[in-house]
Amino acid sequence: MIKRIIYLLMMLALSCGLLTGCSGNKKKTVEITIKTPDIEMHPKNDPEVKKSADFLEKAARAFEKQYKDFDVKINVESFPLNEDTEYITDCFGTPEAADILFARYLNMSNYIYTGRVVPLDDIVNDDIKQDIEESNWDISKVRVSGMTYMIPYYSLQNILSYNKEIFQQAGLEEYISNEDIIQNWTLEEWDYILSKLREYLPETSYPMMMYAKNDEGDTHTMTVIRSQGSHFFDENGLFALTTVEGISGLQWIKDNYDKGYYPKNCDSMELTDMMNMFANGQLAICTINNSIIDNFPEIDMGYVNFPDKDEEGIVTSYLTGFEVFDNDSEERIQVSKDFISFIYENHEWMEYSSAGIPVCSKIKDKYKDDIFMIEEFYKNNKNNVDFTANNPNWRGVRNVFFYHIQNLITGDSSPWKVAAALDADCNAMIKEGWEYSTLHK
Repeated sequence: MIKRIIYLLMMLALSCGLLTGCSGNKKKTVEITIKTPDIEMHPKNDPEVKKSADFLEKAARAFEKQYKDFDVKINVESFPLNEDTEYITDCFGTPEAADILFARYLNMSNYIYTGRVVPLDDIVNDDIKQDIEESNWDISKVRVSGMTYMIPYYSLQNILSYNKEIFQQAGLEEYISNEDIIQNWTLEEWDYILSKLREYLPETSYPMMMYAKNDEGDTHTMTVIRSQGSHFFDENGLFALTTVEGISGLQWIKDNYDKGYYPKNCDSMELTDMMNMFANGQLAICTINNSIIDNFPEIDMGYVNFPDKDEEGIVTSYLTGFEVFDNDSEERIQVSKDFISFIYENHEWMEYSSAGIPVCSKIKDKYKDDIFMIEEFYKNNKNNVDFTANNPNWRGVRNVFFYHIQNLITGDSSPWKVAAALDADCNAMIKEGWEYSTLHK
């Protein structure tokens, strides 16, 4: 009888060691939420993925299966574009708060200064760091702390496209490239090209884009202001346009408008209007990035950098990547960081960055024959400028910037006065941002 009892106890102990239902060996459950705006995403390695949420769902399920530290559950939530406030900041401190955000830096960078975004330097190992260009890491850091708050995944590079047919008809054959390259023109060539296009085009068509109705695409206008050599910011990251170069950049915009190079009344037009005009053949030169080139299949396009006094060209990039939020749970932070490490340390999940220009050179090399002009875009990274200078309250900056461009175009303010007003108002927004900012340590 005693032997039978001992045997039963041994079997029970063995069962508890094998069955997850026994409390002694059951892992703690940790639940996290990944949020992402509704971003179109078409990676070359997986045709099933159409949206950013599709990619994250697949990665989340794979991570859950192999994770050892906790019994983890990952919720992936997609939200409409431009509704970040409702789905991110309004959810701070609630059960609906995001633990991870996968989005474009333009919006993500704003959250760093809430004190909720966790530095990620501890998961950026040497292999990850060395495989991604330093310029991408610079944009991922906060200047005052030097800490990394975002991790880049892929980018969209903003350049200019031109309609080759219009150029030919305007007698500008010598400026057309028959190769898929990104060209550069001198400022003198820009002036000549725009004047020839104006001579050829009918009154209702225009040589080049310009718009100032709202903050949509204001990055491109900021880039044009740099055309005469302005660095745009000073060493502290503040607007510094009251310089010879800054005022000259604004003057160039005003002169171009007065010469009819930009659409009439473009102060009341937006980027979408420019895209529509370009598609309809009413605009010869318009901004584009690598993700929307295929949106204009009917146009034979050439590509050129934004104008630059140094003749090297200027571009900007919209980086897309990850950041982690602190929701008062070290376990949720750990799982979130481990998920991101899982992505970057596994070639399989880095391949999904082929949806844009991969920041990882290994992925770029693998898909160099599948991603249009990938080598050109990679070479062009050296001309990339940081258009926010990692400043807080960039939303506030954008809310005031376009009003001054309206005044420039209409002639209500001179280029000098516009430069002074931009420095005053935009720097006031930046300083207000710093005043109310908190960085997570």
